[in-house]
Amino acid sequence: METIVIEVDDRVAEAWRNAPEAAREAIRYKINVSLAHELIKDSTLDYISFLQSLRSEMSSAGLTQEELDNIIRDE
Repeated sequence: METIVIEVDDRVAEAWRNAPEAAREAIRYKINVSLAHELIKDSTLDYISFLQSLRSEMSSAGLTQEELDNIIRDE
C-alpha cells in the first residue's frame, strides 16, 4: 500500500484519530474500494485485479470474505 493525503473536515480528522485501529482498518478498505471504483472502473480487468489483490491483503490481515463482500456491496 501507499500513503496519500486527502483533506477532510476537522471533525472527521478528530474522529479518525480517536477511532480504534480495527475501525480505521475497515474504513481504509472502504475508501480504497471507493476510490478504485471511481478511478479504475473504466478498466474492468484492472478493477478485478485490484479486488483480487485487496481480497488477498484483507485475508492476510484476518478479515473475512464476507467483510470484503460487505465493503464492496456498500460501494
